[in-house]
Amino acid sequence: MNFFDNHCDTVSHLLDTNEDLQSSSAHISLKKAAKFDRWAQLFALFIDDSKGAKNAYQRYLLEREYFFAQIEKHKNEIMQCRTAQDLETAFQQKKCAAILSVENGSMLG
Repeated sequence: MNFFDNHCDTVSHLLDTNEDLQSSSAHISLKKAAKFDRWAQLFALFIDDSKGAKNAYQRYLLEREYFFAQIEKHKNEIMQCRTAQDLETAFQQKKCAAILSVENGSMLG
């Protein structure tokens, strides 16, 4: 089955619970998604706008680093994708095509 999910807050959940993407209790995990033939996932870094720009930026940095660490730890199953060619490469290698996004804009302040 092919699957393309345009949004999940899994990285925020993983960071807050110190869980791993492999077996997370969140809606998305590598174990749960193993049944997908081609899986693309937008991983949204949820940044709470009510925390102020400085705190939001610090939270963004924490979530981004957690995302990168999970990608590296599970590089045999997931690949960060920035281009259409990256997506095709991930699919050919039977990996999750991970696309990083940010939800809310206060961290830009």
